[in-house]
Amino acid sequence: MNAFRKSVLFLVTAAIGCFAFALLGELFLLATQTPIPPVPPVQSQSVCITIDVSGSMQGGKLAEVKLAAKRCLDVLDFNTDEAALVSFSSNATINVPFTNDKQQLARAIGSLSEGGGTSFYYAMQSSQQAFGSAKNAKSLILFTDGQSTDMIPYSANPIAIAVRSGGANIYAIGTSDANRSFLAGLTGDDTKVFEASSGNFTAIFQQVMETIKGNLIGSGSNSDTFWWLVFRIGTWTAFLCFGIALALIMTQHKLLHKKLVSTKQVIVLAVLTFITGLIAGGFGQILFSGFYSIGIPYSDAVGRIVGWMLLGVALAYGMGLFIPNLNKDWAVKLGAIGGLLGVIGFLYLSQKMGFVGGRLLGAAILGACIGLLVAVAEAMCKSAWLTISYSENEKTEVNLGAEPVSLGSGRSDTVFISGMGESAVTFRLVNGQIYCKQNGSETAVANGYEINFGSVKVVVNAV
Repeated sequence: MNAFRKSVLFLVTAAIGCFAFALLGELFLLATQTPIPPVPPVQSQSVCITIDVSGSMQGGKLAEVKLAAKRCLDVLDFNTDEAALVSFSSNATINVPFTNDKQQLARAIGSLSEGGGTSFYYAMQSSQQAFGSAKNAKSLILFTDGQSTDMIPYSANPIAIAVRSGGANIYAIGTSDANRSFLAGLTGDDTKVFEASSGNFTAIFQQVMETIKGNLIGSGSNSDTFWWLVFRIGTWTAFLCFGIALALIMTQHKLLHKKLVSTKQVIVLAVLTFITGLIAGGFGQILFSGFYSIGIPYSDAVGRIVGWMLLGVALAYGMGLFIPNLNKDWAVKLGAIGGLLGVIGFLYLSQKMGFVGGRLLGAAILGACIGLLVAVAEAMCKSAWLTISYSENEKTEVNLGAEPVSLGSGRSDTVFISGMGESAVTFRLVNGQIYCKQNGSETAVANGYEINFGSVKVVVNAV
C-alpha cells in the first residue's frame, strides 16, 4: 500500500510540477521570439493558393476565404508573377494551373463550393503537381479550418518535404480548429503558420502574400538563427526538467519529514536541470533539423521522441541523488519509457488541441509517466527496506543498499526524526546482510528488527 501511495503521489506531483513549469517555458518562448529582419525581394513569384473546401467550411467561412483569396491576388504583379488555384476536401483539384490571368483565377475562386472531408495528402499531392509548370520562385499558401481526415494523418508530410525540397516555401493559414503542430510539420517552420479567425481572413491572407513578396521569412539557414532556436527549445525543455525534479524531490522530502527544499538545493537543481534540458531539448531540435534537411519523413516526431526519452533517462538517473538506493539501471530504462509515453501523448494531443495545448498537456503526461515509473523502479527492485511509522496512518518506506540510510535531525540525514542527533542511527545492506550502526557500534540485524524513537517506529524488512 505504501508503494502504491508513493507511486500515485509521484505521478500527480510530477505532472503538476511539469505542467506548471511548462507554462513558464511558454512565457519564455513568447518573450524570446524575435522576427527575422526583412530582405528585399529578388525575383518574381509563382504562388499556389490551396484552399480547404471541406464540409466544415459551411456557414460563411468559405465565402470569407473566397473574398480573402481574391483580395490577395491584388498583391501580385501579373506582368511578372503567376498564380495557381488548388481546392481540396476528400480529394483535390487543380482548378487553375499557373497563369498570369488574374480574372480567370478570380472566377475560379468564386466558383468554389464546400463538401467532403479534409485530405491534406491529396492537397499536397495536387499542389506538387501544379508546381510542375511554375516559372518563378515558388510559394504555397495552404488554408484550412480543420484537422486531417486521412487514414494516416501524417501521410502528407513526405509530399510536403518533397515540395520544399523542390524550392517552394509553404505557408499555412489555419483557424483555431486547425492543428498548428501538424501545419508546422507541413511548412517545416512554425513561424510560417498563421492563425486566422472569422473577420480577419483577408488581413491574414494579405499578410502572407506580402511576406512572400517581401521574403520576410527566411529559410532558416542562418546559423545564428538556428542555434538561437536550439537554445530556446533546450531552455523550454529545462523548465520541464526543473518542474519534474523539484516536484519529486519535494514529495520525497515530505514523505521523510525533511525540509521540502533549501535555497542551495534549488540553485544546484536549476543548474543541473538547465544543462540536462539544454542537452535533451537541443539535441532533439538538432536531430529534427538534420533529418529534415535530408528529407526524412516525420523528422519533427523523431526529434521529439529522442529528446524526451533522453530527458526521461537523465531525470530518472538524477533522482538517484535524492532517493536512497534507487536501482539506476531500472530507473534509466523506465525513465526512457516515461519519456516515450510523454511524447506519444504530446503528438496525439497536439493533433487534437493544437501545438501549445498539446505541448502543455504532453508535458503533464511526461511528468506523470516519469514520476510514476521512478516510483515503480524504486519499488520493484527492493530486497531490504525500512518502514518508518510516524503514526498509525502515516508510514513511508526507504530502500536499503550499499548507500547508508541515516536517521536523525541533521540536514543531511536521509530520514528526519525530531529529537535525535545528527545521523543517530544508520542502516546499510552489504552482501545480503543488514547492518545497524548506533552509538558508534555496528551490528548485524535481521528481518523484523524494530527500533523506536519516541512516537516514531522503524522496522527492518527483508525479502
